[in-house]
Amino acid sequence: MDDLDLDLRERLPGDLPKLFPDGDADRALSVALPPGDVVWPDPGFPQRQFIRAPALWLSDDPVDGSLWARVRAEHARSGLWPVLLDESDQPWAAGQIAPEPVAEIGNYDSAAFMYEVWSDFAEQAAPEDFKDLEPYGRHCPGPAAAGPALDDPDAAADRHARVLAARGLSLGLVAVER
Repeated sequence: MDDLDLDLRERLPGDLPKLFPDGDADRALSVALPPGDVVWPDPGFPQRQFIRAPALWLSDDPVDGSLWARVRAEHARSGLWPVLLDESDQPWAAGQIAPEPVAEIGNYDSAAFMYEVWSDFAEQAAPEDFKDLEPYGRHCPGPAAAGPALDDPDAAADRHARVLAARGLSLGLVAVER
């Protein structure tokens, strides 16, 4: 093969390379994906940054948890992380999303987020809804202290994905380093 430079490596299929600032570089995904497409943030939805790329890839139809697990297992090669998305809660396909720059992740505090969500729920909840918050009630206890690992994190994630996917959720793929 003198003049021909054939590249037979597996690559990211379809428009998935658009999720990455550098295109597909050396990323690959051997998992066959169902029909789907990239989702661009709706320019009419409030954004804090200029839209340069699609926010995610979204399957057209619900998927099963085994597909989620196979894609998760290839994260190191693909740079893609699977998420299960419920279209009835958020119109993901319509682009009502506002991706934040990865460099700003340190600006977010998980405890503050937990307190905010807990408070919002407590303000809107009917008295019988507080049963879901027992034994804490209206006051957020804050994050629990880290405990010992009881299971392999990947195995636990795959198990939970199978349970969640049974609800008929779509597969989203996002470009992330970790």
